[in-house]
Amino acid sequence: MGNDYFDHLAGRLYAAVISDVLDAAGYREQVFDARITHHAGRDVLVGRAATILAGEEVELQGDPYALQIEAIDALREGDVVVATTHDSHSAAFWGELFSTAAVARGARGLVLDGLMRDRRKVDEIGFPVFATGARPVDSMGRLTVYAHGVPVRCGGITVRPGDLVFAEPDGIVVVPAGIEEEIVAAALEKVDREDLIREELAGGASLAEAWARHRVL
Repeated sequence: MGNDYFDHLAGRLYAAVISDVLDAAGYREQVFDARITHHAGRDVLVGRAATILAGEEVELQGDPYALQIEAIDALREGDVVVATTHDSHSAAFWGELFSTAAVARGARGLVLDGLMRDRRKVDEIGFPVFATGARPVDSMGRLTVYAHGVPVRCGGITVRPGDLVFAEPDGIVVVPAGIEEEIVAAALEKVDREDLIREELAGGASLAEAWARHRVL
């Protein structure tokens, strides 16, 4: 499943619908906390998680950016970078040049539990970024990458490489890879039902009538 698949989901689905379907299936902790919001580029982002685990350092150790460069160079078409800095606000983890490199490798965007910089430039590139904030301070000697391609705790939930990431202005939801097919199918079906209910409500039906018929709100 490539970019056409992700574009189709972006055009048809919503974070709230996917969250509802996950809830119904017993997966009630799949939505990032509200600190992480849209900061640059397009405001709908869908793709597969490519994870990066980072944290603070108090002085420069070894080769700066080494593992971060390795992680970005390893990106593939359809990837969404999902990175955590372990709640550090000392510096920006991501900026214009990392965005340019990620785009060149086919990555679709970034979800970052941390800070970015170069927002105007990243916005011009069109690279979608969802982050906790922005700060112009360089990460050298302040943040370091410990690993990539591993499960991470990000935005209050666990994200694994290959999970489906759906981000939009409402928030960010992650569908575990092992249940993606059934969750996506159920979400598309729910959207179809909601479209029908919307037409009925616009035509004068009461909420009570719509709920009784469809059990969807």
